[in-house]
Amino acid sequence: MSSEPSSRALKYRANNRISKRTTECDLESRITYLDRETAPKGIGLSFRVGTPGPEKELVERFVRECSIPVPKNCEVTVFCEPRLESGFPDLVIVIWDRALTEKWQMQRCALKTSDLRLVQLLRLSGPLSTAQLSEFCVDNLDSALLRLRAADLIVSRKGKWVTRPLSKAFAIKRIIAIEAKISDWGVALTQARLNMWFADQSYVLMPRVPDTETFRASFRSHGIGVIKHGLESRIVARARTRRAASGPRSFAAWQFNEWVWRASITELGST
Repeated sequence: MSSEPSSRALKYRANNRISKRTTECDLESRITYLDRETAPKGIGLSFRVGTPGPEKELVERFVRECSIPVPKNCEVTVFCEPRLESGFPDLVIVIWDRALTEKWQMQRCALKTSDLRLVQLLRLSGPLSTAQLSEFCVDNLDSALLRLRAADLIVSRKGKWVTRPLSKAFAIKRIIAIEAKISDWGVALTQARLNMWFADQSYVLMPRVPDTETFRASFRSHGIGVIKHGLESRIVARARTRRAASGPRSFAAWQFNEWVWRASITELGST
């Protein structure tokens, strides 16, 4: 897959049409594309080896021909088939604020997936003492707490662990997942629903969309959006936004949080 950002822009117009025009240079500099070939090594991220076929071609054409809106003061990182615990979503679009990461500690680079699970647990159930955490985490808990403390993601208050405010620890504004299917929309819907464990919005990408009430009702009932990408791109149905009131939907959202930052500092270090 080509990694040229000038051919990978995605812009949603008010009338639900997606522009095929190339973005301006300042906008391109705020969009990063990560796949098996372009992602920096050593940031804890891996990808599926793509299988040639019509679905892969659909994804590549969509990324090549369309453009993503970049909110003011934000950046966008697009992941192509990243490895998650649940599988390999075709595309994951992460909108994030680089300014929030400027004071992050380099010790965050040493965090493991199990550490991020612990952070999410504290976000949802904390404050918790070390003894209480040991009921959920039995392996190397002390080491995990040391890493999280060094990374400035948790602090100890009155004998219990609490997370830092999201305004300082979590830079992501929105995560959008996209699953591509040529015709089997039932399978696509199942995969898109599965992506809701980490995504704020979930879409299905298809070259042709059935004009039936059964199709529309199935997606509407689950809040899954539909993008038609043929001769032009159009959002047939917008996805429902499901950002949890407590912040990240799961530890996988924390993984993306760390990956976008690690990739960005790796790029800076190589320039």
